[in-house]
Amino acid sequence: MFISFGYGVMNLRTALIVWAAAKRARKDVIWSSRLAEHFWHPSGVPLVHSDVQANLDAYNEAVAGRIADISAELGNEARSLGSWQTAMHNEVKDAWRVNYMAGRGGRHWMGPEDWGRIGGQLNFQYDRLDNFAREIAAGDLSPAQISARANLYANAPWRAHQSARQVAKIEANFAEERRNEVMDHNTCAGCAHWHSLGWQPIGTIPEPGSECECGANCRGEMEFRGQRFDELVRHGDLDEVYQHALDGGVTYHPMSGVINPTEGIAFSTWEGRTKLIPPELFNKGDLRQFIHANSDQLLQTRDPKYLGSWIEEGKICLDVSRVFPPEERARAVRLAYAHNQKALFDLGTFEELDTKKEFFKLMDEAKVQYYRSLGKKLRPVKRVLVQVPNPEIVGEEEYEKFLERYVDHVRKLAGVAPLYEDNE
Repeated sequence: MFISFGYGVMNLRTALIVWAAAKRARKDVIWSSRLAEHFWHPSGVPLVHSDVQANLDAYNEAVAGRIADISAELGNEARSLGSWQTAMHNEVKDAWRVNYMAGRGGRHWMGPEDWGRIGGQLNFQYDRLDNFAREIAAGDLSPAQISARANLYANAPWRAHQSARQVAKIEANFAEERRNEVMDHNTCAGCAHWHSLGWQPIGTIPEPGSECECGANCRGEMEFRGQRFDELVRHGDLDEVYQHALDGGVTYHPMSGVINPTEGIAFSTWEGRTKLIPPELFNKGDLRQFIHANSDQLLQTRDPKYLGSWIEEGKICLDVSRVFPPEERARAVRLAYAHNQKALFDLGTFEELDTKKEFFKLMDEAKVQYYRSLGKKLRPVKRVLVQVPNPEIVGEEEYEKFLERYVDHVRKLAGVAPLYEDNE
């Protein structure tokens, strides 16, 4: 069986691995079992569920298109009823499996109970399909009725996804759930009832599309909350983080559990969150205390940050850091510069990057782009060579002033307001 996510046709096994990244440019997607969510690795940025839903919507739309084609072929007698029934069985089977595995974290996290749950759901769908086929054979349905009813089978697998999310959240020790409905004039009484209950103990509210009049057309979505600090920050993590910190440095993402990503640009943009600890006094309790004190950044569900650690002046320095993928290096440099950070760190090369020098390079590139925008060719371009002073000779203060003047000069060339002139 082959399916498509917009990147061409691929087999089911491959599709289940890459489905979540279908519309994103970043690299590997990993599953955080402690949060039951997908994360972009190594940046640690969560793939919010609206993105997951968008990817699944695209997949389910492709399923709906194929089901529509299959039913149209049946209507114009280009396909037999038996062939239609077999094709529908295959489409329904793959759609339910893809939707369920997407909510569960992938095939690796599927257990016997999950396969049994899918099997029970599919058996119910197969029984309905067989009854559907008998009605078609009896001539009880028009082509338009067949097409409309067949399309419901493309919407129904969303229930499987919601069911899988609930299972994963229970496993991750979430405490509460609620069912969010659109609540407009198309919302049925059943959906309105479940929506009105608000937050309830997890496992007590049926997934959208279940126990409501909407059925496969239900537009609801489940939401979950309630994890304890100890469930997010695990002892095994802290053992490893502690040892790396003693050995010279670590980059730790408490929400996903990623320790020392192998690529990315790391830097900090927060003042007042740095903590310096003498090595002889440093212990795992310091790590727990630091994470707890900075939980608003390190343990938030959207764009959670990293705990960064390095050795500074013989002491262990703890800080809250951001990590950007390598392809967003320019953005990282601009943000670090805007927040007056002295340096960034390339996790792929273990290279410390001087923020002002990197920003200086960006400004030079902006100058080149400006000339290109005017239609000028980059021939042996007549360019004014700027003699960069040596800070050891002219002093740090004069060197800083030079960089500021040059940045403003380049910004003027590009038609951008200066950064420093107004501050003099």
